[in-house]
Amino acid sequence: MQGKYFKHKDGQIVAMKRSNHSSLWKAILKVMPLMKSATSWSIRNGRTTSFWNHPWLEHDLLLKDHLLQDAALSDEDSVVADWTNDLGDWDWPKLQQPFQPDILALIAGTEPPKEDLGEDKCIWELEKDGRFRLKSAYKLAADQLDATDDDLWKNL
Repeated sequence: MQGKYFKHKDGQIVAMKRSNHSSLWKAILKVMPLMKSATSWSIRNGRTTSFWNHPWLEHDLLLKDHLLQDAALSDEDSVVADWTNDLGDWDWPKLQQPFQPDILALIAGTEPPKEDLGEDKCIWELEKDGRFRLKSAYKLAADQLDATDDDLWKNL
């Protein structure tokens, strides 16, 4: 299934849209950005979460969008664990190169990954236990639709 519907791009798995895909798959792709907006990553061992392309510090914050002006995106495929030192602490000399103090403060307030914590987890932020539920996904989509309808009527 992954080969047919997904591809790797910028260190993450991206859903593909093709003309021969089913109408159900096309509908899923349409709401994918909305669904992604309600997810974040819980760092455990830091080996599967993209350092640059996944929101692991704060909701919807991608580090690739918060580089210092003269900093280049280094190692786009790096994971969170790649930014720790041999002692298991954050690698501050490496982190201070590309980021401003506000981002460094967010990182400082986050526990570094630990190998014994197991795999990183994708969290569904609309549920207390972090597990995806169709009911909350439907409510998110319905609320978005209601907001769009309200804007439409206000503009008439």
